Amino acid sequence: MSCFIRRYFLFLCLAGIILTMPATITARPVDECQNMQPGWIFCSGFEEGNFDIWDDYDGNPPETNRLLEDGGPFGLEGNHVAQLRVPPGRGGADFVKVLGGGYDRLYARWYVKWEDGYDFDAPSHGSGLHAGSRDYLGHSDYRPDGTDWFSSWIEPQTSTHRLVAYTYYRGMYMECSDPNGSCWGDFFPCMLDEGTRYCTKEQHRETVTPPALETGRWYCIEMMIDAGDPVWTDAEANGILTFWIDGVEIGPWTDLWFRTTSDLQLTILWLNLFHHGEHSVEGIMLDNVVVSTQRIGPAEFPPDLTLPDNQWRQISLPGDPGEENTVAAIFADDIPGTYGTSWIVYTYDAQTHQYRNPGLDGTISPGTGLWILQQSGGPVTIDMPDTTSDTPVISPETCPSANGCHAITVIPPATNGVQWNMLGYPFRTTGHTDDFRVETSLVTAVHDCSDTDGCTLVEAREAQVLHDVFWHYADEATGYQAIQPGEAMSPWDGFWAAALGNAGTTTILTSHD
Repeated sequence: MSCFIRRYFLFLCLAGIILTMPATITARPVDECQNMQPGWIFCSGFEEGNFDIWDDYDGNPPETNRLLEDGGPFGLEGNHVAQLRVPPGRGGADFVKVLGGGYDRLYARWYVKWEDGYDFDAPSHGSGLHAGSRDYLGHSDYRPDGTDWFSSWIEPQTSTHRLVAYTYYRGMYMECSDPNGSCWGDFFPCMLDEGTRYCTKEQHRETVTPPALETGRWYCIEMMIDAGDPVWTDAEANGILTFWIDGVEIGPWTDLWFRTTSDLQLTILWLNLFHHGEHSVEGIMLDNVVVSTQRIGPAEFPPDLTLPDNQWRQISLPGDPGEENTVAAIFADDIPGTYGTSWIVYTYDAQTHQYRNPGLDGTISPGTGLWILQQSGGPVTIDMPDTTSDTPVISPETCPSANGCHAITVIPPATNGVQWNMLGYPFRTTGHTDDFRVETSLVTAVHDCSDTDGCTLVEAREAQVLHDVFWHYADEATGYQAIQPGEAMSPWDGFWAAALGNAGTTTILTSHD
């Protein structure tokens, strides 16, 4: 590998661009809160290092509230999440954020994962928005009077394992025989019956059925409450409640009577896990929390990438740019100056063993490795075009991932030597190379990589099809990092792969977590 590295730096010296040797790479951001959007009034990706920005009286004890390093919903290296676990028996764990002032209409978005082993059959309560004094937070059995409080919590319904908005408010009617002691929250959507007893208002029944929840996967939850006008009768009410799961709207539900006075406003975000009795040890994980006066939507990842000044980066595209797939469309809106003078991109042609300058009109696709250099005098942040979608995948028998695989063609050596290919990890979330597979057209005596199962990277090396170690350039101090079988690859990573003598017509089936 060292011989190749020397050839690479010789090329750079002859490329006709004033440069320094590759140096420190600015870390990839993992926190969307670094780029607050219009309307956002609170944001936490749990990257603060502690829970000091929350307003809990109990100080978020480590027995129930933990900060963990975890890839989170986007599989990002160095990302942190919060974990809530409830001790045995009745009780809860939570994060409380007092938002300051008051709001008539708010949106809240968070990502949540119910851990593997979580028991959806154990009755529980969830997270949401609260109006009024925090003294009423978690209050139950009584119907609010329109001046004191209302709350709505997005939580699994025990009987269906589907999310509902469990809501206490002035207009409660579904299960309220006595407003002062035998009155429990309404469910939105109401799926308890077809209108015979509970779901007597047709506009509050389901029009979109929420999906059945699964453990071990992340969900993007967003809710909106519009408190509506303060009115004195249910017939005048115009409040609105809705929520989204992974961007799909489950509501809205209208004509809700939230309040009788304009002084009652939304004041608190409550991220919560409460159990009424015995339950699983496993709880929930939380990440990417935002409260806003405007629609938030799912977090936009992959995150932007910062290119330091006058330093080469080995990168790839973490998504499919669609029609905006030229060098100009992808990079020119972010990098100042003239292409070829202030910045430049190179690909590698494995068949001719030459680097290629694609030019501004050249096209780039996921799976292609790139060298990029910018000399603007300071760091520059690049992002993907608005037309970007998830990298397309296929699902042949060879692909072991339920998420599908993206096939990258590998150029074999002309003789029984080694052929280097500069490729790119093509996804917006982290993947692990033990989930990659190798297919080839040649029948190999050891681990036949031409059959329907293909080969793992280790098997491909033993069959002399493809080396099982990839190489990614990190920085001047580190040089090339060896990506061993089973190790992670991240969005934006370019890498070298070595095709061996039995490669034939070979593809790498890449996948993500």
